[in-house]
Amino acid sequence: MSIFTFVIIVLTSCSDLGTTCTTEFITYYLYVKGDTLTEYYTIRLSTNDTTREQYDDYFPEDNEGRRGYIVLTDGHRRILEDRKEAFLFIGKIDNEKVIEEYYIFGAGECHVYKESGKEKIDLEISEIQ
Repeated sequence: MSIFTFVIIVLTSCSDLGTTCTTEFITYYLYVKGDTLTEYYTIRLSTNDTTREQYDDYFPEDNEGRRGYIVLTDGHRRILEDRKEAFLFIGKIDNEKVIEEYYIFGAGECHVYKESGKEKIDLEISEIQ
């Protein structure tokens, strides 16, 4: 076998290796400053499917004291692979809708990614008179 043939075989086999994904599970949060949400969920607008990614008492905080609520995770990667879709995050306090934020998410071979949508929001706290 000539060196040229060997190089061609190596280069062809390397191209078949594909993408190497990390084992990190990506989660996108909306960080909210103000009162604590009593209910929150994300709606996939193309199907009206509702996702409630809630974990008991786990709300990460950012450096400014905002509490993080899950908008979407890598759990949606397969349905979003090679496409983008619109999602709507709804946040409620005592059955009153206080947040309605639109997002565009997509996914590649490994993870979901956010195309557009807010990362932070400050709720206006009304004072009782």
